[in-house]
Amino acid sequence: MIRTLRPADFAAFRDLRHAAFRLSPLSFDNVEGEAIDEEYWTAYLGADPAEKAIFAWCPDEHPDRPAALCGYERFTKPKRRHRALVWTVFVAPEARGRGVATALLDHLIAHAGEQEGLERLVLSASHHSTGALALYRRRGFREFGREPGAARTGEVAMDEIHMYLDL
Repeated sequence: MIRTLRPADFAAFRDLRHAAFRLSPLSFDNVEGEAIDEEYWTAYLGADPAEKAIFAWCPDEHPDRPAALCGYERFTKPKRRHRALVWTVFVAPEARGRGVATALLDHLIAHAGEQEGLERLVLSASHHSTGALALYRRRGFREFGREPGAARTGEVAMDEIHMYLDL
């Protein structure tokens, strides 16, 4: 089941974000153990979903426990309102191999397509996230840039791949 997370979901969101940072250190800017501000994220989860939302996939047997996340945020400045950002796509290991990431991304793309004046989705991903990059390409995202060594985990450099999808 895919649903939009709300403020009451903060603890589950926080726990899954921490798991993402721990399990995929070469995919995120954040590091394991980094604080996740409850006030900020509770407000984020309570925002108008046309502006920002976190979509979650929850197994049918546990509809209150997200096992995958996909974030959406529309740019607020007038000259950028035609664009929105896709961020923090993560699927917990127990939910992988079931098409969850594809379903979440398709849900986000459909949601974006319903927003008046929204023309493009943008995202960036680590070049180490080969599965995610393949998914984005399958869904029509096109690469428009690459920043070598944009982030580092210890001595491991992560190139940031920038992509877009016209809606």
